[in-house]
Amino acid sequence: GTVSEVESDTSIKGVLDNVSKLEVNDLVTQSDKKLTIAAKDITFTPSNKDRILIASIEYKIISINTTEQENSPISYDLFLR
Repeated sequence: GTVSEVESDTSIKGVLDNVSKLEVNDLVTQSDKKLTIAAKDITFTPSNKDRILIASIEYKIISINTTEQENSPISYDLFLR
């Protein structure tokens, strides 16, 4: 079989923050960034295979926290490195 990668671009607005000390764990470090986006602004569920481009810098998604209301996602916290 052949594995291929599909690339697509989506522009979204979000809030970029530094990671707080409470959010640091075995996976997330103090030097990582946290991007919070509204679930309604995207048509897909973000995954660790996605890449984020901010100010011409490409980040990998290290971890994703989903905030839900009535079993539907309302926002995603994407931890970036």
